[in-house]
Parts: sequence; structure tokens; C-alpha cells
Amino acid sequence: MDNDDQLKVKAKIEYDQMAMHQKDIDEFNILGSKSIGIKDVLQVIAPLVLLLLASQFFKIDSDTLMVMYVIFAASSFVQGMVTAESKKVNRRIDLLLKILKQEREQKNT
Repeated sequence: MDNDDQLKVKAKIEYDQMAMHQKDIDEFNILGSKSIGIKDVLQVIAPLVLLLLASQFFKIDSDTLMVMYVIFAASSFVQGMVTAESKKVNRRIDLLLKILKQEREQKNT
């Protein structure tokens, strides 16, 4: 192998490493967006649906039912927000550690 071939191989390796690194950075940035998944929506709506079913099968006073609706709505909303954000934060931390590790490896070579 002559010098040109070695340089081409090194350039290809560097390009592949940079592409992987950029992919991680792009995923890191996407995870910071405010998208809502179907699972998150179901977690928010499920308690309210269960309360509606309970009101159909059990005799519940209308004032008590309204208070329960407000409590369930608030708790569902907060639970959905906390779940979604904790997932994003955990995945972002994992990606950040991966990116930092790759940068450290690049500096060592």
C-alpha cells in the first residue's frame, strides 16, 4: 500500500467517525424537542376514562364526581409531563455521555 492509499483509508475512517458523531448530536438535539407520543397521551387520558366508567357503574354524587374529575385531570396532566420529560432527560444524558466519550477518544488519537 502506498501513501495515497493509506491517506484514503485514514480519511474514510475519520469520515465514518464524524458521521457517527454527527448522528448522535442530531439525535441529542431531536430529543430536546417537545413531541408527544401516543403512549404519553394514553397515560394522561386513562385515569379520566376509568373515572367515567366508575361513575356509570357506581352511584357517585355529582359534586364529588366533579371534584374527582378535577383531581384526576390535574394528576394525569402532571404525571404525563413528568414521565415524558424524565424519559427525554435520561436519553439525552446517555447521548451526552456517548458524545463526550467519542470526543475524548478523538483527542487521544
